[in-house]
Amino acid sequence: MCHGDQVQMKNIRLDSEQTIEQHAQQIYQQVVVTRQMPMNNATGITEDERQLIKRWYEAGASVQ
Repeated sequence: MCHGDQVQMKNIRLDSEQTIEQHAQQIYQQVVVTRQMPMNNATGITEDERQLIKRWYEAGASVQ
């Protein structure tokens, strides 16, 4: 909801496989390392979901 076609926080869209792969390092940093995203945990992301993103990034961040 924060990075789609209606709203692009920090001018970043994450509503396609291509843009998710392009921003993989930023996603990893914001979600796993600094834990700043989602802002105020608006989506209710769990620690298991954060670890899933970590594993995805460490495995090469491919969405295919």
